Amino acid sequence: MNDIFQKQIAEALDSVAGRKHAASSEAQAPAAANVPPGLQDRLLTVPEAAEFLSISKSMVYKLVETGCIPAYHIGRLIRIRKSDLIDSLAAFAIA
Repeated sequence: MNDIFQKQIAEALDSVAGRKHAASSEAQAPAAANVPPGLQDRLLTVPEAAEFLSISKSMVYKLVETGCIPAYHIGRLIRIRKSDLIDSLAAFAIA
């Protein structure tokens, strides 16, 4: 029985190592290279995100600051991936 347990652990470790290797090779290749330009995920500015959500810019800044909306800081600029914004809306849904 101990051999079976050790074999299962070894298989699990091999599986994890395989996933890490696949993830590292994917990270090396640009993710958007295989996606047609019209389908690439767009980065929004804060005013664009505010308009998309129909809220104020200051509210978008507060949501980014609290981590409710994931954002990317490029120097002093803040950019929000549109798909992340849409996914974040699920957290605000009322039953």
